[in-house]
Amino acid sequence: MDKKFGFWKKWFWIGLAVATLNVMAGFVYGIALALESSHKKEGIAIIVWSIIWGIILFGLSYWIKMYR
Repeated sequence: MDKKFGFWKKWFWIGLAVATLNVMAGFVYGIALALESSHKKEGIAIIVWSIIWGIILFGLSYWIKMYR
């Protein structure tokens, strides 16, 4: 069981990295992970991070446009 947990923990961190680099890809990966009953919490965490990161990027792009 520990090996299985370590395997999914690795994919959780990869999912967060994907969500940081590409918001939509992270959102889709989070949905796919949330649909698995045993990894619902990890998927929801990735979805939430994708949404928060998307809002931050949108705000930064608006701020940069405003002061340019």
